[in-house]
Amino acid sequence: FIFWLGYAMRDVTIPLLVALLLAYLFEPLIAWMAKTRWIPFGRVGAVSWLLSGTTLVLLVAMVILVPRVISQAANVIHDVQSGLVRARLTKVVQAHVPEDYLPAAMELVASLPAGKTAVDASEAVTPALAAPPGTPASNTTDTDAKDTSTRTTPITAAAAAESATTTASDSGVDLVGLASRTGRFAWAVIAEVIAIGMLLFLIPF
Repeated sequence: FIFWLGYAMRDVTIPLLVALLLAYLFEPLIAWMAKTRWIPFGRVGAVSWLLSGTTLVLLVAMVILVPRVISQAANVIHDVQSGLVRARLTKVVQAHVPEDYLPAAMELVASLPAGKTAVDASEAVTPALAAPPGTPASNTTDTDAKDTSTRTTPITAAAAAESATTTASDSGVDLVGLASRTGRFAWAVIAEVIAIGMLLFLIPF
């Protein structure tokens, strides 16, 4: 029952156990700082100086590291979206992966984005291939455009209205889903910030 109670009250017991462990580990340093003349108020002053110094070191580390981590994450995302990571992994897999595992590894690498340049290059390979050898491409395209315009004129208004309604309904569903997901994410972030705040208050206390 005691162990179950400790687990049920883990929001309080875990900070308490961490605080007791830190108090045991820092006890020699606090005792030495309390005996020095340049720190007033004995143990209270020593603990205050220790907590202030630790907080200052953590803040400086966050100020230095967080922007660097954000910039590196942005670079990684750009490399993945541009297809650079896929190209590099393709070379590494083809050079080092054994032949038995090569198809599975290439399938995994193929799931990464190929980049906009590769997509544009693949789409640019479709000029006027259906035209006969003796006819210019411009004439065939003009006649095809006239034929398609004359054939599709009666149904253009209905198709446009239907596509507009479907896109509006799809965007409405997406907006509702996006709002719900954003609300859940925001609530999870708020709950996590509250939990971290409780830890940062209870452990020093």
